[in-house]
Amino acid sequence: MGPSTVVGVWLRATLLDQRELTRQLNTTLNYGKPGWNDDQPAVVEALCEIAVREYFDVDYDVRAIAPFVSRMRSQIHSVAPPEQFAPRL
Repeated sequence: MGPSTVVGVWLRATLLDQRELTRQLNTTLNYGKPGWNDDQPAVVEALCEIAVREYFDVDYDVRAIAPFVSRMRSQIHSVAPPEQFAPRL
């Protein structure tokens, strides 16, 4: 069973380097408007938490996370680094 949301399918396509599908889905994120809606970051966060739990053992070495995060960041292209996203008020 795969993702059931547009952002879930987009994230899977992005991480699997399915560039054409990612490009197609980019136009459907946030109903075609620039940026993401309020729900999409929560879906990505939840998915990443699940992936980390599946990818790493309970007694993982914290240094093993850096290559994992680096790979994810290289696959998910963004204009602004995550720490520069401001919460909506």
